[in-house]
Amino acid sequence: ITSDGSEYRNGSSLLDLVTGRPAPMIQELQDEYRNFMRGKENLDSFFENNKLLAYADVKYKIGSSTSRDFKFAISILNKDDGNTTSYDIKVPDSSVVDYIVVNDVQVVEKELKIITHNYTSENEKYFNEKHIYTLDISTGAISNNETIFSFPDQQGNTHIYADLIKTNHKQANEDLIFIKTQEKMIQDEESDMNAETSRELISYNIKTNDQKTIEFPENLKEHQISFFDGITIYFSNRSEQNLII
Repeated sequence: ITSDGSEYRNGSSLLDLVTGRPAPMIQELQDEYRNFMRGKENLDSFFENNKLLAYADVKYKIGSSTSRDFKFAISILNKDDGNTTSYDIKVPDSSVVDYIVVNDVQVVEKELKIITHNYTSENEKYFNEKHIYTLDISTGAISNNETIFSFPDQQGNTHIYADLIKTNHKQANEDLIFIKTQEKMIQDEESDMNAETSRELISYNIKTNDQKTIEFPENLKEHQISFFDGITIYFSNRSEQNLII
């Protein structure tokens, strides 16, 4: 979809339709950096600029009944000399983590920023959290672990969570945009359903750790939030046969 209109690409082969095709960015990276890309498929785990290609994911032991020994698996390709630096680093405070997934990767100056969703438990209390881990690229050490949000898993019949808005993985963004949503469980005789009670747009600066709330335009409150390009937030909505951007 561009400012000139939309285009529907339906050139997939029968084999592609059956097996599925990787995202265009993954396909491009596989074509250009085949050795580096082996075993790397999570689109949210990549960052690329004209100097480097970085990948950060989480691995853990399967079947452990207690701590799963979460570790960051990080690879950084230097485009100038073709060398790859890899790190396996224990996730800080992983003893309280039940589940962790990478939402985004950014590089600011000489630091790698890994934005994650963590599900944690301590003293039988459970939390949904957003974290940002800072890695010093030159030393391979994690220098900071900042909790952006932490919400109790359940507060009576109310549930609060935050989602990170997608960005361009080939563009550095100092600001991240989250949508914070509050839902309430409504029960009746026939069924239970979650009803949204509030939404907030929150900007988070990964250099200063400052947060600020962005005013939600009244005419866009029913729209889905699709993308953030560093300057503009893109909303979408369906109207009869049209997709409105």
